Amino acid sequence: MKVKLDENLPLRIGIELRARSHDVKTVGEEGLTGCADADIWQASQHEGRILITQDLDFPTFVNFSLAA
Repeated sequence: MKVKLDENLPLRIGIELRARSHDVKTVGEEGLTGCADADIWQASQHEGRILITQDLDFPTFVNFSLAA
């Protein structure tokens, strides 16, 4: 699984996921610390990564739709 961890999560989560063979990148590793949520979301989508965050503002600008 390809994952991007937001800066508001403990780095330990990335360590644990990597130990289980997941491809993990953090916002900090990619120089995105302090960037706008929309930029982090776009980077995640561009890389085909699942974004894990504790930021409750993400649903305010992301349009989630379910495939029929």
